[in-house]
Amino acid sequence: MMHKAELRSLFSQKRDDLGINEKRELDKSINEKLIKLIDNSNYWNVHVFLPMRSEPNIYPFINYILDKRLTVACPKSLAKGRMENYVLKSTKELSKGIYGTSYPANSVVFNDKLDLIIVPGLAYCKSNDRLGYGGGYYDRFLINHKDAFKVAPAYNFQIVDSLPCEGHDVKVDVIIT
Repeated sequence: MMHKAELRSLFSQKRDDLGINEKRELDKSINEKLIKLIDNSNYWNVHVFLPMRSEPNIYPFINYILDKRLTVACPKSLAKGRMENYVLKSTKELSKGIYGTSYPANSVVFNDKLDLIIVPGLAYCKSNDRLGYGGGYYDRFLINHKDAFKVAPAYNFQIVDSLPCEGHDVKVDVIIT
């Protein structure tokens, strides 16, 4: 089995290699499924990542849940693998963070209970293990939100039979492709 660093490089490159039209179609399908998930549930407090580089473009979903007046929290990456969550009011009011991330430009920290967490990642396996970017941000975050439903939007090629996992790695509940 490949090491995590090799897998990160491989899946990042695979995502980067997607053609514009193919990516647009795949993103559309992911957004439709995320919206359907919201429409068929009672989630009120939703954590979402703000896509960067070649991550699935979930901005249509984010704008949809903002329009539905759900509380939307987004991460701001801090030093030493920690992150804070800020309330997102608009996808047009963002600040640039570390590692090319974005976060809400306001300073309202969200510390309430989360119902749904949309989790980024580079690869997943059929047992719902996740390979992140290597900083441990989401593993540290997710361990404190055990009751929240954890969803990973991904492209089909990001799902593999197995991944190298460690005791601190947190699984997602479902992968949406």
